[in-house]
Order: sequence, then structure tokens, then C-alpha cells
Amino acid sequence: MKWNLPNILTMGRILIIPAFMWAFTQNTILAMAFFLIAAITDFLDGYLARKNQQVTVFGQFLDPIADKLLVFSALLLFVSVGQTPVWVAMLVIARELLVTGLRILAIDKKIIIPAGISGKVKTTVQIIAVLWMLSPLAYTPIAGGVTTNDVAVYAILFVTLWSGIDYFYKFRKIFAD
Repeated sequence: MKWNLPNILTMGRILIIPAFMWAFTQNTILAMAFFLIAAITDFLDGYLARKNQQVTVFGQFLDPIADKLLVFSALLLFVSVGQTPVWVAMLVIARELLVTGLRILAIDKKIIIPAGISGKVKTTVQIIAVLWMLSPLAYTPIAGGVTTNDVAVYAILFVTLWSGIDYFYKFRKIFAD
């Protein structure tokens, strides 16, 4: 493993997760700050790795895991307080595991599945939605009992499922024998 700034930022994102989870039980604004710091490291590690030609196998492996752990931790916390239905969290987690499985199958066939635009949109929407759900405005009423929290939850679900379908469609040849 090569220690460079992008990889250190990725490891830092993983190490922030327990602090984020603890802060969630104490003060949602503090939790929001930890989550925002972690989200910024997600942008910075990839940007710096590409800009400084410091892309490593370790970073390519760990970065998506760090992203998933961060989003999973937020979803599980939201489920624990009734802010997100458990079935939504399970569909999001299932999508992530299925796409990871697709990537593993692809490796066996010597195919690399790069991060696609749908995956980048998914991650961006997830981060923005989680930050919104942590904010004091999360339960702003819209209409008919629907809140901005509901919109954020279903935005996460929609882009996550759309992205998963997109990956499976684009790489369906992996299943051809």
C-alpha cells in the first residue's frame, strides 16, 4: 500500500464515521459537520489522485468502500430514529452489494468497471440528501403530510436504483457465456 495524500484522505473518511455516528446521538449539527467533512474528503481524494497522478490500486479499492460505509452509517442512523424506512435502507444496501458483486465478476473476465456518471450522480445526491436530512429543515412540510425529509429519502432511493440498473445494463455482457 502506498501512503499518499489521497489515500490518507480516504482513510480519514473511514475514521470520521464513528465520530459522525457518535455526534448523531448528541447534536445533529455536529453530525452534519462531520458528514460534510467526510463528503469533502470524498471529492478531494479523487481530485488529488487524478491531478497529481497518485491513483493507486489501494485507493481504487478503498475509496468506494469508504463511500458506502459513510452512506450506510447515515441510513442506519436514520432508520434507528424512524427517519428512513428500513426497506429503503435495505434496497440501497442491496444495490451497493450487487454492483460490488458485478465488479468482482467483471474482474474475473478481465473487465474494469470504472465509476460512471450514474454512480457519481448517485453519490452526489446521497451526500446532499443526507446533509439535508441532518439539517434542522429536514421536516419542512411540503404538502399533504409530505416533508422535505420524505423527498430526500426517495431521492436517495431513486438515484441509487437508477444507478444500479444503469451499471447492470451497461455491463450485461458480463453475464453472457
